[in-house]
Amino acid sequence: MTLSDPKTIDVGGTQLAYFEQGSGPLVVCVHGYPDTAHTYERLLGALADAGYRAVAPFLRGYHPSAIPADGDYSGITLGQDVLGLIRALGESSAALVGHDWGAMAVYSATMQADPEVIDALVTLAIPHPRSLKPSLGAIWKARHFITYQFKSGAVKRLKAKDFAHLDHIYKRWAPTWSDATEDIARAKACFRNPGVPEAALGFYWSWRAEQGDKEARRTLARRIDVPSLAIGGADDGAVGPKAWARTTGCYNGHYEYEVLDGVGHFPHSEAPDVVVPRVVDFLKTHAPPQ
Repeated sequence: MTLSDPKTIDVGGTQLAYFEQGSGPLVVCVHGYPDTAHTYERLLGALADAGYRAVAPFLRGYHPSAIPADGDYSGITLGQDVLGLIRALGESSAALVGHDWGAMAVYSATMQADPEVIDALVTLAIPHPRSLKPSLGAIWKARHFITYQFKSGAVKRLKAKDFAHLDHIYKRWAPTWSDATEDIARAKACFRNPGVPEAALGFYWSWRAEQGDKEARRTLARRIDVPSLAIGGADDGAVGPKAWARTTGCYNGHYEYEVLDGVGHFPHSEAPDVVVPRVVDFLKTHAPPQ
């Protein structure tokens, strides 16, 4: 299926744009950096065909969603956006799919939600936050978290040479991906809109500020009770493979994880023929359409 023009909806005072396909139980699919909601085109179609109402929002700050006036992109707020979107769409529950910062958003939503609100959880590329431990290797792979803190320099670097930095990010994070041309082009088209570069980097700035919030850190370290699937890539240039083995202690409910060989940081885009049916089958088992 080809995506139609995005719709817009008010979520807690912020206008979020989103794609929607199908009808049935709600599945919310949240993108990460530096992707846009277009990254879920294949998955939305497959979910719609399977009997779901599949929705993919653009994260706050990512055009055509609004840039929040308060500049808040914290993990807690991202989770509240997801929960607010479920309510705004007129639903009482949803299954969630998230990649990169979108994974953080759906982890956060699940950790903050009442038990009956989240039907199932699928995360891509980012292990449960509780499993992430500092090491020299992990810090090197995630060094963008440090370099992006130099705010003016990070913005200048991101914008330089028509966002050539994004080419570097995709290549470093997914070194075996044969052709990310379309995904990079869509990301650059989004980032060319005024304020988006600062907003995208604002996720990293808010992350740093949130490290000083003990209550937020406790919330984002909670074990998860809902049926969950996590998929990572063995060749991920942003997240080391050792973290995945530690994730089993982060879930109280049913949990499965897979680390795919020959795949980097964007498993749903790099290996859609494997990942898309895997996600759909998992949801059909654990959050079946009516």
